[in-house]
Amino acid sequence: MALIYLVRHGQAGAGMGAYDDGNVEKSYDGLTERGRRQADVVGRSLAERLGVGSSGTDVRAPRVFCGPLHRQHDTAAAVASAAGAAEPTTDAAWKEFDSDAVVVPWMRRNTETGRRLKQVMQKIRQGAGDPAEAEATVREVLDGALGEWVDSSGFQEFRETVLGGLGRVTTAARQDGAAVVATSAGVIATCTAAVSGLPRQAVPPLVGKVFNASVTVLRVADEAGRHRGGSAGVDLLSFNEYAHLDRPDARGDLTLI
Repeated sequence: MALIYLVRHGQAGAGMGAYDDGNVEKSYDGLTERGRRQADVVGRSLAERLGVGSSGTDVRAPRVFCGPLHRQHDTAAAVASAAGAAEPTTDAAWKEFDSDAVVVPWMRRNTETGRRLKQVMQKIRQGAGDPAEAEATVREVLDGALGEWVDSSGFQEFRETVLGGLGRVTTAARQDGAAVVATSAGVIATCTAAVSGLPRQAVPPLVGKVFNASVTVLRVADEAGRHRGGSAGVDLLSFNEYAHLDRPDARGDLTLI
């Protein structure tokens, strides 16, 4: 049985406050200090569960893939280093949807929600905000914007591109027994819905469930058709695993957020 591990990147820069100026990606695309620690934790966890480097085993290191964004590549590099794998292979199919193109226009059409989000994020940056209120407001924005987007031709193109990448990684997983992909929440949600036979409307709520540095596991059908899956011969084994973040990291801190 071959497996694909979809890893969401570690915590990235706080770009939500930039939605109103159309410059989200520039401010968001970079791991925070905590995000780098999360990437190290998930890398060590995957190496352990795959048995890479264990005495008395001849397990090959998995091939590691990632999208072209800095937060994706840096997470993949940490995973590859922990697993003794080669440098990650970059494939543009694993790039996240462009928030500047998907979310910012929605914000400009929904000015009251945009104003509330800006105020909430300003308070958070000043250390006086309510994290629960900020999370709820961000969720409102994403639900609204992504709910419109999944009915557009842009989403259909995005989905086809993602599934093309999934097909290539499926081939690699069959060859090596496992493959790891460092990507983003929108991509993972799109893969999860596709291989589970869920409608496109399931993607926005799934996006909101994908934790930083979480792991989603897909099972790949072998050449004889055993474990026959859905899209691209793949089915879902687990979604949004994050137990590895409950354990103290090298500094003795928990990195689950």
